[in-house]
Amino acid sequence: MDADNHSLALLEPLIGRWAMEVQTGQGSAYGTTIIEWIEERSFIRIVADNNPNAPPSSVSILGRDQDRVGFDVLYFDRRGTSRTYQMSFVAGIWRMWRDQPGFFQRFHARLSLDGDALVGSWERSPRGVAWEHDFHVAYQRVD
Repeated sequence: MDADNHSLALLEPLIGRWAMEVQTGQGSAYGTTIIEWIEERSFIRIVADNNPNAPPSSVSILGRDQDRVGFDVLYFDRRGTSRTYQMSFVAGIWRMWRDQPGFFQRFHARLSLDGDALVGSWERSPRGVAWEHDFHVAYQRVD
């Protein structure tokens, strides 16, 4: 296939290799995240390879329905957990969220002006009403 999925083009600033630091109440943990085009720029894959103290290593596939504004994220991690998130990336703000009864979750991060750092955090809620901080995350471009 020689098609370029133009509906994903605005995610280009996220493409690359990133060093990741997670800060929780138990300290810091580290990993590497690779965000890359796959299938001739039809989709984006995010591969997080984290040490055992960090959130689980995972793989996500990003896509977009050309008739919708947002993106869809299919997530799977080494625990066997599989989730679907909605996603947006507007004016350097990266957001992902999951509105699922029993476990609501949301992420937001800001891309630095030079495009080499992302800083944000994850939050969670059992009912989507009272949110609690889960962990802080910072990415630094390494490629």
